[in-house]
Amino acid sequence: MLNFLGWVGVVIQNHNAKVVGGMCLIITNVHSPEMVEASADCAACELAIMFALAAISFEVDSLLAVQASKGTDLNTFILGHIYDDISASLIDLQGASFFHVYRASSVLAHKLGKLALRINLNVT
Repeated sequence: MLNFLGWVGVVIQNHNAKVVGGMCLIITNVHSPEMVEASADCAACELAIMFALAAISFEVDSLLAVQASKGTDLNTFILGHIYDDISASLIDLQGASFFHVYRASSVLAHKLGKLALRINLNVT
């Protein structure tokens, strides 16, 4: 089995769109782009819980994550465990919500993720 690598970048902005934090991670054993997107969304939830952020809006470029966060029944057998983790995290993140944005809107997060891959390091 091939071991493909992926990367995740998460950017935290305040209500004025000023960057106040972030993280970058390397994902191993990647089998699809959807897996990386779901992992990014899960990492964002974990980061929000770690820093006790409240009433947070997650802007994600994955429609599946938005649908999963709203309780939509998805046929995601392979990724179901990741979406289950996201749903469980949302219980702890009162007032949190997921919104879809186009990939072009998440340029900074993609650059941060590529940095993790380039320097082979996970950073929070």
